[in-house]
Amino acid sequence: MTPEIRAQLVAAINRGESASILAFRTLNPSGLAGIYTGQELANLSAQIRTVASNGAYGVVQVHNQRFESFTLSPDGRKAEVRFTDNWSADFHSVITQACVSHFHQHDATQTQFLELTPQGWMIYASKDEDAPPQLAACH
Repeated sequence: MTPEIRAQLVAAINRGESASILAFRTLNPSGLAGIYTGQELANLSAQIRTVASNGAYGVVQVHNQRFESFTLSPDGRKAEVRFTDNWSADFHSVITQACVSHFHQHDATQTQFLELTPQGWMIYASKDEDAPPQLAACH
């Protein structure tokens, strides 16, 4: 894998994270379609609808990111990227803006699956390798 392709994949994953952070904060998944597709787009959109149906919005922060492996298919059209994000999230009431629940800062390892399209690299699936964090009270 060339350094250029590796940089493109990192940039795509970071665009995806930025788009999902904005979507959870605004409860508007429309920007996700610029980087996510297929089942991954459907899953993220459903998660945002769930947060919104609970009368909340999410404020997610990525504190650190470590890329661990990159795999490219023989035809160069699909890729798998394994990485670990250290992140936290607060969920706020849409009415009062007060924090209602929290995910403490933690590491989460995942593999994202990307496909090269005319629009560039798109994320079509992901696999979480860690158990989901427990929601905690705000402090």
